[in-house]
Amino acid sequence: MLDQKLDQILDMTAKVQARQDEIGKKEAEKDLAIKQLTDQITSLAQEKQDEKIKTDSDKKALEDSIKSIEAEIKRTGLGNNSSKKENSVVYKFKSEFANYARKAGKTIDEALINEYHSTIVDSFAEHASVESREVLIKVLSVDSNPDGGYLVFPEKNPNVQNIREFETSPMRSVATVITTIAESYEEVIDDDESESGGWVSEREERKDTGTPQFGKLVFATHEQYAQPLVTQKMLDDSSINIESYLSGKTNDIVTRTENTAFVSGNGAGKPKGFLSYEAWAANGSYERGKLEQIKSGTNGAYVADTIKTLQNSLKGRYQAKAVFMGKRDDWGRIILLKDGQGNYLLDPRSFKNGDTLTLLGKPFVFADDMQASVVSGSPVTGALSLSYGDFNAGYIIVDRFGLRVLRDPYTSKPYVKFYTTKRVGGGVKNFEAIKNYKLSA
Repeated sequence: MLDQKLDQILDMTAKVQARQDEIGKKEAEKDLAIKQLTDQITSLAQEKQDEKIKTDSDKKALEDSIKSIEAEIKRTGLGNNSSKKENSVVYKFKSEFANYARKAGKTIDEALINEYHSTIVDSFAEHASVESREVLIKVLSVDSNPDGGYLVFPEKNPNVQNIREFETSPMRSVATVITTIAESYEEVIDDDESESGGWVSEREERKDTGTPQFGKLVFATHEQYAQPLVTQKMLDDSSINIESYLSGKTNDIVTRTENTAFVSGNGAGKPKGFLSYEAWAANGSYERGKLEQIKSGTNGAYVADTIKTLQNSLKGRYQAKAVFMGKRDDWGRIILLKDGQGNYLLDPRSFKNGDTLTLLGKPFVFADDMQASVVSGSPVTGALSLSYGDFNAGYIIVDRFGLRVLRDPYTSKPYVKFYTTKRVGGGVKNFEAIKNYKLSA
């Protein structure tokens, strides 16, 4: 009985050992499989890394080739003597490519691509070495859409660059500016004086003296407008914000238009500019509704002595905030005035680097709407090309509304109108605070 039990135990032990051996074998097989998979992944990663290195190397080689071609083009002057046919092909291709880059769904004619490719290579070949020509042909393969041209895009600035400056007259920076809620703005003024007055003895009769009279100035507001229009498709598909662009352009032209009126407007449906007021009958003799004019003493020319007379004609009350105003070109003429010994007659501080533009110690404001002293190379006799005064005390700008824009997509389909309006008035409010300089004898 004991032997039978012992045999059973030994048999069971043998089975357990066999099972353990089987499990150990499977674990070994699993470890081997994991190792093989790891080796495969490592190998694949190494291949990808090698491919990336090769790609980066090819990319660098391509960039170096392009730089080499650009240097060769600059050295040989390619394009300076291009034929009309070459210019035509290049122009057509650039126009087509610009449309392609800007608008989705746009394609470039394959024949034009091939013609452009051929034109560029042929033009370059007469100047370049064989090696450079071969590199050029390889690089220009990006101009073939199926060979990768579809993947090449120029870098484009999303904003329109303003490369031209339009000069104006910054009247709002020197004049008084107010906002009104009415159609016009009025001021009651006192510019009269008593006709008589004097001394009397203790018992002497007191006679009536003259009584000053009030005056009234009325500054009406006038409307200016702009109405650019653009198609709805352009608004939808343009690569820039057309509405924002038009808003900036419209604001610029409206500002320049009103500045012109503040200087030279005739007051008919627009502000009245300070150059449009008639002259006092005699210098030093005040007249309401007119401005004093100081003559230069020479037809069509500036004279240093009379420029000083112009400055001195302004009363002391206004001198603290007074400025000169004239065209930039005329500033250049004034600062070149010299005496018989070649010495500059006017403020030497104007020549210091970084100094504010000053004339006889006062700021000089560039106003492009002032009358020109020279036209087509000839001096203009009688031009009002320079003014001096306290414009804050002397001129008023009256705003009724700011810039308002009405977007109208209905009345002129498929166009969208941007109806823009502004109401503003202006005129002289103090007739002794501004002096005009007239280029005449």
